[in-house]
Amino acid sequence: MPIPVSLQPLMPAAGSEAAVEVVLRHLRPAGLYPAGGRFGRGPDAQPHHLVNFLVACTAPQPGDGPSLVEAIKRSLYMTSPGAGADQGPRLGPSTLHDVLVRWIEDGARLQAEQPAESREWPETVRYDPERSFPDHLNFYFSPFKVELVWIGRNGHPGRTDIYAPPPSDQEASSTLAQRWQRSAIIRMATMPSFLINKAASVWLATLRRQDANPQSKTTVRGSTL
Repeated sequence: MPIPVSLQPLMPAAGSEAAVEVVLRHLRPAGLYPAGGRFGRGPDAQPHHLVNFLVACTAPQPGDGPSLVEAIKRSLYMTSPGAGADQGPRLGPSTLHDVLVRWIEDGARLQAEQPAESREWPETVRYDPERSFPDHLNFYFSPFKVELVWIGRNGHPGRTDIYAPPPSDQEASSTLAQRWQRSAIIRMATMPSFLINKAASVWLATLRRQDANPQSKTTVRGSTL
């Protein structure tokens, strides 16, 4: 089955078209990505579907994709080493999955607001204190946690926000730890922010395509396209 057209810009996350198909083969039965149609079209993927796909691409094994998605749905902000106890999470106290969905939505809005010639995520957008996105995400599988890492203007690592299932969530914490501690050859994976920015571009293109339909009216976080 051809991969969805919307996922072609995100192919670097999986590495190849065949790898994309394997990831989707595990996500779709779990209801985490819409089923494809003829010629790779199918239903439009929503931001949460794009998050599910990108996260699943970082899993230790393709079959672990749905479990990893469920893990980030349970993961909450824990701490920011060295940032000060009263500073709190940079991107909000929601679950990590909600944070990534909002990142795609905000990214689409920012791209819609920018002139066409400056939509390559210039430094002025990347480091704007009010709109600062992490440089990359580090996924650690045993024990499970995710680091959102910002890079300072000097090019050195800056702030790091850590998300993980809460200690009270025994089902998420113990099950994942036991499964990946025994079987994961890869203990850590990195997701660069450009992949989420590409997902934002995919979502913006989807919204504009839907908006071209006179039967619908679409907005991006309050801005009509």
